[in-house]
Parts: sequence; structure tokens; C-alpha cells
Amino acid sequence: MSDSIPALTTLPMHLLNAQQNMVETGFYLGELGLHDRVKWVRDGHADCLVIAASAAKSDDMDSGKSPLSDDGAKEYPSPPLEDFEPAPLCAVVHISTCDFWLTADVGYCTSSIWKSFSDAKVTCTAERPEFEPFMDDYIMVSDNLRWLQESIETPGF
Repeated sequence: MSDSIPALTTLPMHLLNAQQNMVETGFYLGELGLHDRVKWVRDGHADCLVIAASAAKSDDMDSGKSPLSDDGAKEYPSPPLEDFEPAPLCAVVHISTCDFWLTADVGYCTSSIWKSFSDAKVTCTAERPEFEPFMDDYIMVSDNLRWLQESIETPGF
């Protein structure tokens, strides 16, 4: 093991406890089974990731509706968001210094993409942490994030 990577025995105990706490939530991106615990629901013009158990209640009420709109696009129920509990996803990653826009001004400059400061989105790039146990979890974190993106993507865009 290299000198820049702390050994498991030197990792502060609070980080090990944090990982265990995240696993116990059921929404840790580094674990299998997340797919059954979360669901995308429509909230007006946006999609929200919610706890699947709360989303199932709405599905029972909407079971008689057609899942397709007149133009063939998939429709989602649009109940009030308070009927759902947002899914509290968690993970430990290393935030890359490249493409890092988690600053107060999010790297804002007037452009054709961001007309105003309020439209700017903070972003960053996550990388594999360099210490255990999170290093081994990173592949599953990436797989779960990819699955979340693919499960809500709009075909043709």
C-alpha cells in the first residue's frame, strides 16, 4: 500500500462509523439493492427521485390511467410532492479539482447557456476515494449513479 493511502487501521473511526450509518439508511450508493428502494416521479415539469414505498401509494391510485400521452411519450403521475419523501442518497467520493464548480459563484459568466445567475447549476466531478472502505465501494457508487441517470433519460435527447 502506498504512503499516500491511509491504512484501514489508521482511518479515523468516525469515517468507518459514517460508512456503516450510510449502509444502514438503505440509500447508500455503494450497496446493491438501491434500485428497489427508489423511484422517479413527475413533479410538474421536473422529475424527483423519491423513496419507492411512498411512490407505490400514488401508483395504486393511478392504476387505471394510460402510461402514454397523446404524443406517445411516457407520462408519470403528478401528485403534490408532499405525498412523496425524497430519497436521501449518500456516498463518499473524492471531489476532483478538475471541472470543479462548487464555488459560491459556480464559475458564472454570461453565456447563451446561462442567461442569469439563478440558472447556473453547481457541478463537480466525483473520483474514487483513495482510502478504504470507500475505495472498494466506488465501482458500485458509479454503477448506481449511471443506473439513476439511465432510468430517467428521455429517449432522443
